Amino acid sequence: MAKLAIAQAAAEAEAAAEVAAEVVAEEVVAEEVVAEEVEQDEELDEDLTIGEDDDDSTLIDCTFEGVYYARDPNDNIVYDDDGFEVGAWDSVNAHIEFNKKGQQLHKKLKAAV
Repeated sequence: MAKLAIAQAAAEAEAAAEVAAEVVAEEVVAEEVVAEEVEQDEELDEDLTIGEDDDDSTLIDCTFEGVYYARDPNDNIVYDDDGFEVGAWDSVNAHIEFNKKGQQLHKKLKAAV
């Protein structure tokens, strides 16, 4: 009977070791999945960063008729304080060619100055 108890205990220990090995393997796989998801999230964050170009251009003050705007020197797009596109800078005539919404906004802001 002692041999049977020892064999049974050995079988139970082996089963417990297998379960423990499976748990460890599942934890390793889970950690790898989490690490991969974090890496993908970081890549997405880099891809979706707004306003950052590879050339690290900075916006230039483009105050017009007393109203502050900023323009991108690479494409001459003009933005308001909130970062919305309001038009394009006309460097020949030194003024902003407003889009429809930009023109409406400029009239309101100019009246408030």
